[in-house]
Amino acid sequence: MMLRLVIAGTALAVAGSTLGATTSGSEAAQATSAVSASAPTAVRSSAPTPRKPPKRTYYTPKTGAKFNFPLAAKESRTINKHIRLTIRSARSGSFIRIISWNYKSALYQDALLAAHDRGVTVRVLMSRAMARQQGPTGPFARLKKGLSRHQAKRPPARRSWARTCAASCRGNSGIAHVKFYTFSNTGYTQNVVIVSSANMTEVAARNQWNDAFTVVDNQGLFNKYVDIFKEATLDRRAHPPYQTYQVNKNLSTWFLPYLGPKATGDPVVKVLDKVRCKGATGRSGIGGRTAIRIGQTAILDDRGVAIARRLKQLYNSGCNIRIAYAVVGPNIKDILRSGSGRGPIPMQQIVQDFDGDGNFDRYIHMKSMTISGVYGKQTNAHMVYTGTQNWTAVGLVSDEAGFLMNNETYERQYAATINRIFNNPPPNPHPRPLATIVPQKPTRAEHELAVELGRG
Repeated sequence: MMLRLVIAGTALAVAGSTLGATTSGSEAAQATSAVSASAPTAVRSSAPTPRKPPKRTYYTPKTGAKFNFPLAAKESRTINKHIRLTIRSARSGSFIRIISWNYKSALYQDALLAAHDRGVTVRVLMSRAMARQQGPTGPFARLKKGLSRHQAKRPPARRSWARTCAASCRGNSGIAHVKFYTFSNTGYTQNVVIVSSANMTEVAARNQWNDAFTVVDNQGLFNKYVDIFKEATLDRRAHPPYQTYQVNKNLSTWFLPYLGPKATGDPVVKVLDKVRCKGATGRSGIGGRTAIRIGQTAILDDRGVAIARRLKQLYNSGCNIRIAYAVVGPNIKDILRSGSGRGPIPMQQIVQDFDGDGNFDRYIHMKSMTISGVYGKQTNAHMVYTGTQNWTAVGLVSDEAGFLMNNETYERQYAATINRIFNNPPPNPHPRPLATIVPQKPTRAEHELAVELGRG
């Protein structure tokens, strides 16, 4: 299925399909291992030596970043595989809680239902509009039905379910755009939180450049995400919707909608306002200049204009900036590519249109920014601002989550990933402006996709 995003009189397509594949042999090898028993010594027999059933080998997630490169065969399922193996290693009696704007995957379904069947409490939230678009026999409906079995003997507090949110789960409008996963006990670790730009779809692996950041064994962070999940299940405005949590001096997390007493200004502009372009020291920056790398799906509307103006100011002040993007508004591109000051900011559109219809079939889906250099009072900072938020007005009032961290290892990983994407744009068989044909009767999913990118 091809979904079309309607953006200010234009259309952007996003491929969507369910891949009914089975687990590969290499993945199965990570999840299980066979252990043979020695033959009995008391009685000799010509019958085959009996074998014990395979022992379970657990996949144990670790704190750190993972990236998906759809054009690289060995890297096109990195995030998908990481999350599914974490699901498959969830211990009986544990909890899995997931919010994903879209869910459409036979592989995820198999993993989630298997976890439920072995005694894991599985709870999934997603967008109601996206679930309805799938119809009564679609992937979400099948997951919901599968999670309803084996419930009679479970107390209500331990029952599995799959539910939806009307708009944003914790706000008044917007969409349920966040994608996070929590595991109370999986593999040989506990209190796992994963935030990713990737939805629970096969398209996220085959058609998108995505990132995911995992934190393990942090009780405080895990509890905060569980609290946010519980607020989301109520499908009404939280009090307050905008919240943050400081994990330690170098790591914090944030949750939108950007509403409430502390939601003043723009969160991205506030991060950029702490940047200075000259005076980078140590192993930070490039030639003493602060370096900013951005991988972002959409920069649109008045919010995008404010962010673009701040980026242009920083570029004119000497910052080294690169932007890899899928969609930016025409007026925003005029700001970023203006010849004033130091000239145009280096930008690279990361999209592919295979059939020439003007709709994008493969595209960057990250929502990340790195800052290496002067940030606040620190002259050798290594900042990463990442999560699920598009830089659009709708992004502010939707369910979103992410991290702000100061860590050289992760900043270098994110910056290297964005540089790699920037330096290797995919071949686009039909480079052209977005299509001008708008669907006469857009579907619910098409409308919601349009809302995601700033219209609706």
